[in-house]
This record gives sequence, C-alpha cells and structure tokens, in this order.
Amino acid sequence: MKLEFTTIKAPVKLCLYDTISRGKTLSFLNDCDKAALQQNKPIIIDLKHLEFYSASASVLLLSSIHRIRFCGSYKNVRLNVKIIPPLEPKIKGLFSSTGLLTAMNGISADSFEQLYFIGSNYLTGNDPITDMGKLVRHICDKYMLDKLPKRLSAAINEGMLNVLHHAYTKDYHNFLYRRWWSCVQIVEDESGSKHLQCIILDRGVGIVNNIKKGFPESSHKWQLDENSALTYAMEQGISSTRISGRGQGSEDMKHPILSENNTDYFTVISSKVEVRFENDDIYCHSYPNTIGATIIEWSLQFYE
Repeated sequence: MKLEFTTIKAPVKLCLYDTISRGKTLSFLNDCDKAALQQNKPIIIDLKHLEFYSASASVLLLSSIHRIRFCGSYKNVRLNVKIIPPLEPKIKGLFSSTGLLTAMNGISADSFEQLYFIGSNYLTGNDPITDMGKLVRHICDKYMLDKLPKRLSAAINEGMLNVLHHAYTKDYHNFLYRRWWSCVQIVEDESGSKHLQCIILDRGVGIVNNIKKGFPESSHKWQLDENSALTYAMEQGISSTRISGRGQGSEDMKHPILSENNTDYFTVISSKVEVRFENDDIYCHSYPNTIGATIIEWSLQFYE
C-alpha cells in the first residue's frame, strides 16, 4: 500500500528569540508533532522556503525530527518522516557543511556516532556520563584546541548532569530517555570577533516544571511569573530536590561567563521564559508560547 504523507511547511524563519518568529516556529513544530505523533501519519517536513534559522531553533528542529522518526507509528523509522531541504543556496550550504542535514537523516545509534567522525556541529546521545567527555574532545578536535578552558568543560559536564538527573522520568520513550542534542560552532559577530557557541538541549520535563514541583508552596506564584521560577532555579544552592548541598550545577553552568570578557553570555530557555546572564546582569523575557524543551547556551569569545 502506498503511503500518503502529510506535508508540513516550515516558515521562512526559524528562531526562538523574538515573539513573532518564536510563535511561527513553535506552531510549525507543533503541527509536525500533531500529525506524526497524535494522528500517526507519516509526514514530509518541507524546508524549501527557509531563509534563516538560529542555532537554538535548528537544534530544536533536529530534536523534533528525531522524536518523530523514532517515536512515530512505523517501525521502519525511515517511513515516519521525510525532509525536503532548503532551496536558498546559502542555507542549503549551511545544512550540508555543518552536518545538520546528515544529523536529521540519522536512523540509528551508529549513524549518530558517525557525526563525531565527520566533524558535525550537531550531535546527540543518551548516555550523558560518557557523552560529556566525548563532546569536550569533539570540540577540541574540531577546533584544534589542546584543551577547553576548564570553566567551559565543567559547564558542559553540569549541563549533561542536568539531563541525567533532572530532565527525564522513566516513563519516557526509550529513544528519548536521557537524550540530549547539541550544536557547537564558531560564529563571527558584526565586528569580526569570533565566539564559541555551545548549545545543549533536552526534551524532558523542563527546569520551570521541576522547580514548581520541588517548591509547591510557591507554585501558584510561579505559574503567573515563570521568569521568577527560572531565575530562582539558577541561583546557587537551589535544587528542586531540596537536598542540602545540591544546586551547585547552575553556578558552574554560569561560571564560563564570569570572566572579564564583557561579550560572553549564558542563556537558559524553559517553558515560556528565557533568562540571559551577561556580565553581572540578568535579562528575563516571557513569551506566550511554551517550548517543550530545555535549552542552555554559552557564547564565549574565541581566541585562536
């Protein structure tokens, strides 16, 4: 029997950092999820007209494609989703050169392992303890570094430990359980300065939901003000477990930006909120749309 695919068209811009683009991006991804995971239809993700994507949105797109591919109704994971790549030459080239398209088409653990060998910017795995070291080595090999700054390798380790200990409950699909996705790349700003951008994403319960569950006496307040919930979760010593001595990981994740370089920043996205740490300042922004992921991102000035 010939399969009838449902085509879902992407907007021209995939981005999570402005309200309009975020709404369109999440609506597109929700349409993909609804067709594939609720209506059990094989889908075609049509990216033909894509003209721009942010790094964080691309990792979210990658995680959505993998979730549909491996959690969809067909055991042959190739049948659950097909991808039409962008037509715009620059975007098409980026999909190829960064390894994003290869990662999107991954169909097995072996194909995900190959992403390390081809020098892909995009990686995934579900063994955070082992994978944290692999990710650090991958960055060093890709950018010919003797070693990462200790503050960044420690931050990556804490990001992975957050996935391990807090992101998922055991009732998640086997493919998703403890699954992380990342993008690591060197980008240039308008002045020509280079920055190492490192993003780690999970599709678990979310920091905001965890902190609400851990502090039920404040849950009503945080339901109305999720900025406060996420900011509180990132304070030193605060843990949803409420166990003394825990909650140091958030401080370690912020540590890479605590240098004198005022261009570095660290961002956390969870639920409807985004919190950005830059120098000694904290910037919070709320959106009307909920993101079904936790995204942590560092941007650090890169010296060759």
